[in-house]
Amino acid sequence: MVKSMVQQFEKVNAEYSYFPVDGVAHRLQAILETKFDGKTVSDHSLGFCFEAMELGELIKATR
Repeated sequence: MVKSMVQQFEKVNAEYSYFPVDGVAHRLQAILETKFDGKTVSDHSLGFCFEAMELGELIKATR
């Protein structure tokens, strides 16, 4: 499923990050706590939201 999502993102030139996590149970909590490049998957995901989706600007605008 994930590979087909990546193919769809590439087809429309969408910005995305894909970090395959091998050897982790298919439980969300275990995946989110997995570390690579010195940060958890959760931290990488939040960083993506703040950068690519400009989430920080959205939060500022609603305050």
